[in-house]
Order: sequence, then structure tokens, then C-alpha cells
Amino acid sequence: MRKQLCRWLLILLLSTIATSGFRVGAQAVGTTAIATPQTQTIIATTWSPDGSKIARSGTGGFLSIWDANTGNLIRNFIGLSGTIYTVAWSPDSTKIASAGDDKLIHIWNVSNGQSLANLIGHNDSILSLDWSPDGSKIASVSAVEHLSLRIWDTATFQQLNAFQAGNLQSVKWSLDGSKIAVVNTNAGIVIVDPLATIPIQNWVDYLVGPNSSVSGSAGSMAWRNDNTTIAVGYFDGKIYLWNVATNQQVSVLQGHTGWVGSLSWSPDGTQLASASNDGTIKLWNVATGEQIASFTKPQSLTTSIAWNPDGSQLAYGDGTDLKIVTVADLLTPPTADPQR
Repeated sequence: MRKQLCRWLLILLLSTIATSGFRVGAQAVGTTAIATPQTQTIIATTWSPDGSKIARSGTGGFLSIWDANTGNLIRNFIGLSGTIYTVAWSPDSTKIASAGDDKLIHIWNVSNGQSLANLIGHNDSILSLDWSPDGSKIASVSAVEHLSLRIWDTATFQQLNAFQAGNLQSVKWSLDGSKIAVVNTNAGIVIVDPLATIPIQNWVDYLVGPNSSVSGSAGSMAWRNDNTTIAVGYFDGKIYLWNVATNQQVSVLQGHTGWVGSLSWSPDGTQLASASNDGTIKLWNVATGEQIASFTKPQSLTTSIAWNPDGSQLAYGDGTDLKIVTVADLLTPPTADPQR
């Protein structure tokens, strides 16, 4: 029962954590939709670091790469089964890593679709993974197993470290590669050195963010480009901005009425995009805490939201479709009807 509950939460929560581009409007004006076979729900959407491609994964072993400019399919990856909860690009955009119900981390060559390696070690579904900024490591987490956080060497494809870390649902590297943040479903956000040795009883010493007894469970997180600020979305709809160096609150963004399942910072760190199961996507001015754009999605469950690398577009999963919007359109008031 516990394992089934964790998986159910992850189809909801991890449907939201892997991305990098998006767009808005009262009903996302000018949105470009990239269709997915109707039997497959998008769980993860990730923009390549060079901005040219988008990788998507989901139910039914679905993993594909699309041209971000034309919306054309580049390739489907074959031989996968179950739900693929997470996909991550290498920093040079030449490889992707995917993982899910089969408990393996698959490394793929993007140019020809060939499998480069399968990383074996997890004993339960892998819910989140992230490639380090220098490309040398991958961090991965699972919800229900003894060693739920693992660090891998991408040159040798060997495991470098493993942590007994409780029930985890998401992992993200800081942009300088010195730290990783993980969402623990019971404790909150934990930030650690990826190569340290930390007994599970000492993990409380590495907690950041508001006390979980006050804020409830965390559902999403994202690092800012300053390496010291992390945004954390909670089940009560609040988004906390937290200084991880001082472990002090920076601000609280309030506007969502449901759990915040996905967060993505603009590349320059001035804006934050958030998606919630209240059916809305919101754009925030981080300096003022002001909500500067909001729109309602046709599907209340948004499966991942992300900025493209130059900050001009956002991509978000909407049921079985991937949608791309131009940020400038969201921030420009609609032109008045000339007949009025």
C-alpha cells in the first residue's frame, strides 16, 4: 500500500519536475501544441541545453525527442516499458538519461538513438534523475528502498555513492555542481554534498526550508542561478524562496489554491514559473513577489514546466500534449478589439 501511494503521488508530482521552457495567457494565446499518442500521458518534459530539442517521456514506455523549432518528431526510443518518470540531458546536449518503472537508468546517444549503457543498482522505480552541470555525474532517487539516493560516474557508468535517505521523489544539482537537493516526502528539502557519507539519522542536520509540520509536504523544487536560493512548492499552494547558505526564508509567493507540482526559474533568475493542480500556471516577479501572469490550462494536471535556455519560451505538459508559449505574449496586455 505504501509503495502504491508513493507511485500515485509521483505520477502527480513527478509529472512536473523535469523541464526547461513554457508559455501563457488567459488560455495561453498563440500556444503551439505538439501532440502525443492519446494513450500516453506526458510525465516529464525537458529542453536540451542548446535549446534545439525537447525530450518527453511518460506512460507506456514512451520516450521521444522533438525539434523545438518545428515541432517535428526526431525519434522515438524503443525497448522501454512501464512509466518513464524522468529524463535528463547531458550538458552538451548529445546524450539523455531516462528512468522509471524498470529500475534502470538508460543512457542514450541522441544523434542515432543507440543505447550507451544501463545503470543497475536501484531496487525500485526511479522517480527522478539529474545530470551534473559538468556532465561527470548523474544523481538518481527512488521512493521506497534502502539506498534511495545514488550518484553515478558517467565516464565509467559505475556507482560512486549511495545514501540511505528515506522516501525521496526528486533530485536536483545546484548550478555549480557542488550540492544536490532532494525532496524527502516526510522531512522536506535536504541539501548535501553528493560524495559525502551521511548516516540517515543525521539527515535532519541538512534540512532547509520551512518546518514540514507547518507547511506540509513539499511537492517540487528548483535552484536559482545564484546557487544559494531554492524555490520549494508545497501542497498548501505556497511557494517558499529559501536561502540555503543561511537557511533563512527570502519570501513566500502566494496565489495557488492547490499543490504546486512544478517550478522552473528563468535563466536570468528574475522570474519563476509555477504549475499547480488548481489548474493554473503562474509567472512571478521574484524581486517583488508579484504574480505577473496566470492562465488556466485545459487539463488540471500539468506534467512538467520549463524555460528554454534563452528565456524566451516556456514548455509545459498538458495531458497528452506538449505546449510551447512565448513569454513576451504572456506579459503583453491583449490588443483591444478595434470594433469596440
